[in-house]
Amino acid sequence: MQKNERRTRQNITTVSLLETWEIKQNMMREGGNFSRFVRNCLREWARYEQEIVCLRATIPDRELLCFPRDARLCVECWPDGPPSNWDWMNYMGRTDEGDYQ
Repeated sequence: MQKNERRTRQNITTVSLLETWEIKQNMMREGGNFSRFVRNCLREWARYEQEIVCLRATIPDRELLCFPRDARLCVECWPDGPPSNWDWMNYMGRTDEGDYQ
């Protein structure tokens, strides 16, 4: 493996951060949930690296959210990550009334 090649098959299980004012403020925004805070930071960083552009921001009259199953998830439309299959089907209007029971 080359020195600058990234490892993508390794799970990160522990994260330690310095306690700064900015991190504390962002943690409060996430309800104090450290895991959610780290996931959202990683999503924002991936979006920054991949230069993902929200379609709703570039097409003024677009009402639909960006497609959430793309590997390059739009965090503006999906800030909490991709929706469950049921939530996506419900959003697309593909659920029956019987599905709510």
